[in-house]
Amino acid sequence: MKFNIILFIFIMITSLVHSNNKFPSQEIISKLPKDGGTQYNRLVFEKSPYLLQHCKNPVDWYPWGEEAFAKAKKENKPIFLSIGYSSCHWCHVMEQESFEKEDVAQVLNKHYIAIKVDREERPDIDSVYMSATQIIKRGHGGWPNSLWLNADKQPWYAATYIPKNEFIASLNELAKVYEEQPKEVQKQANQISDKIKELSNQKVYKVKPTLHPKTKIIKSLKHRLEHFISVETNGPKFPPHKLLEYILSSHFIVKDPKLLALVESLMTKMALGGIYDQIGGGFARYSTDGKWLLPHFEKMLYDNAQLAYNYTLLYELTKNDFFKQVATETLNFIKRDMSQKEGGFYSAFDADSEGEEGKFYLFTQQEVKQVLSQKEALEFNQLYNIKKQGNFTSELGEDTNHNIAFLKSPFIKTSSQKAILDKLRQYREKREWPLLDDKILVDWNGLMIRAFAKASIVFNNKEYMDQALKTISFIENKMILKEKLYHSSRFSKVKSKAFLSDYSFFIQALLEVHKITNNSKIFTLATQLSNKVKVLFSNSEDGFYFTSIDHEKLLSKELGESDNVVPSSAAVHIQNMIYIAKVNKSPQDLTSAFNSLSFYFSFANHNPMSSISIIQAYDHYLTVKKSLTPLVKTKPWKAKNAKAHAFPVSVTGVYESNLVKLTVEIEDGWHINSNLPLQDYLIPTSVTNQSKDIIQLGKFEYPESEIIEMDFAEEEIDVFDGTFQINIPVQFLNVKKSFQLNFITQACSDEECMSPATMKLVF
Repeated sequence: MKFNIILFIFIMITSLVHSNNKFPSQEIISKLPKDGGTQYNRLVFEKSPYLLQHCKNPVDWYPWGEEAFAKAKKENKPIFLSIGYSSCHWCHVMEQESFEKEDVAQVLNKHYIAIKVDREERPDIDSVYMSATQIIKRGHGGWPNSLWLNADKQPWYAATYIPKNEFIASLNELAKVYEEQPKEVQKQANQISDKIKELSNQKVYKVKPTLHPKTKIIKSLKHRLEHFISVETNGPKFPPHKLLEYILSSHFIVKDPKLLALVESLMTKMALGGIYDQIGGGFARYSTDGKWLLPHFEKMLYDNAQLAYNYTLLYELTKNDFFKQVATETLNFIKRDMSQKEGGFYSAFDADSEGEEGKFYLFTQQEVKQVLSQKEALEFNQLYNIKKQGNFTSELGEDTNHNIAFLKSPFIKTSSQKAILDKLRQYREKREWPLLDDKILVDWNGLMIRAFAKASIVFNNKEYMDQALKTISFIENKMILKEKLYHSSRFSKVKSKAFLSDYSFFIQALLEVHKITNNSKIFTLATQLSNKVKVLFSNSEDGFYFTSIDHEKLLSKELGESDNVVPSSAAVHIQNMIYIAKVNKSPQDLTSAFNSLSFYFSFANHNPMSSISIIQAYDHYLTVKKSLTPLVKTKPWKAKNAKAHAFPVSVTGVYESNLVKLTVEIEDGWHINSNLPLQDYLIPTSVTNQSKDIIQLGKFEYPESEIIEMDFAEEEIDVFDGTFQINIPVQFLNVKKSFQLNFITQACSDEECMSPATMKLVF
């Protein structure tokens, strides 16, 4: 039987159907049996909010682990693997339609071992099996990622979101295929696994870094920025974090005012639109339209960290207070709504509440009038474009009578305007909040620490540095166990060993703090963790795996080479290596960083726009290399003799005590013209200075010449002959070093004249 079942594929959209799931208390959980009992499944013992959302499903879910695979092998059952995350809309649509339903659970529990994975908690699993889905579905992928595996973790079929009836049909048909055609299933599983390994191994190879990828990026920067700025281009539009950071932090920005103007235009549009929460601060993940107006309302920590950092950089360049306002409001939102008291930052806010997208953030004009005075309401409605009929259109294109606050032009808020916004914010906080994913991820926290640290120095705000140090302390004390970093925690309980991104982004944050404070303890911690990276993540060719030697073995090991929603973890680590080499003044460490750059640079050559972090690392390398390259120590110049010969004349020069003594020897029967010949057409004997930037010649005199008559000439001539000496005073202008004098003359005999000769004397 063929299993090319036609399934609906939906590419990633993010949001959440459920808002405030009530998870069972630790007291209840402690009394449950190993399988969760009759009311819960095994996910009830997990820490991830995404997994806990599924703990009441009738599906007998397992977390990823050997227990599930051992059971599948023992019972000869296929595995159904579902991968998603807490703010994934279609993950929760599929949960509502299928995983909460008894008829679906009955099929899954009878024929499969069902495993649920939070992709944010296990990005390594997500990466491998998204590759599998894209292989099976010819480039298509998204979340939820739905896969069929064998007990050896090999995928043999995949899909994304599947409507309920199709899902039940697929489960039944594929279970039958697994039972009746085991050889064909295993053959396909082997082919897909081999392809995954092949793809992971062919992406990079060692080449010498050059500036060619940077040149390609610079040529396309304006075009890319114009795409994001234009209202004619369609959505969705995601803020291009790394592109903006590279432009704003690179020296060439000051040389191109037009480029800076484009960046200002784009970042102004983003800050004016609905993608920015005008009332509470912070950015939604992306705009569903091309105008940055209609947001998809989820708020991710990694987005706000990178945007706060970039708006801080933009203010630093322009001194435009509007950009400072956006940066500080974003940071203040994170401190207020996404920070735990111990110092860690939470991961995300859902897009939906009470089952409706954006309900927490939207206002009717009538609501505004209820919250504010008549004067305040009029001012707010005019300024933020609040309409009686509403200005918000849902992602499905449905008009509503609700409004999303947005601006038409930038301005600096007055105290009274801030008070109006504060009233509205406090009012909406009485609504049912979107679900908060309250797990702490070290890599995303590293990005946020960096933003607070940078803002502390640019805005001269001590509280921001205090926050950065508080979060560092939390990670150091709660998420480093036995000198090893962990990836995720919730309620101070760690889960998952750290990935390369955790080490890279946290070390980068530590080094950002060190740049500002010169705190030696911070630098020591960064150095220690960087040394751990070398031990835990290095491959045999100076590159780095995304997973460590301590992680379980999956079908492939990723290399973390490309920028995505966050920067390349490998590139950030190389940047860290370069900074540490600079501080330690270590050319050897810098060479190690260069070798790692060489490993990843083939990818930069092939796909520059996905390799901005690698290209940025090479920029840093060139700058630091220049500062660490020792000056070539030249040996002190020692006076030496200089000799030159052009028949029939030989010249020997000796330098001593600021004096050059030239001894001129002329063969018998020959003579040379004097320095002041009697005839204009004769070449005078002279000495010229060819090193005027090194020495200056003083006044010197030629020896006494002799006037003679020649048989073939009608006129007397003035000549030198025999051996004589010329003393030339020399003064060095700066450092004593090699210099050159030219001795110029023309020799004649009674019968012939030689061509004029220039004899070079190098001392």
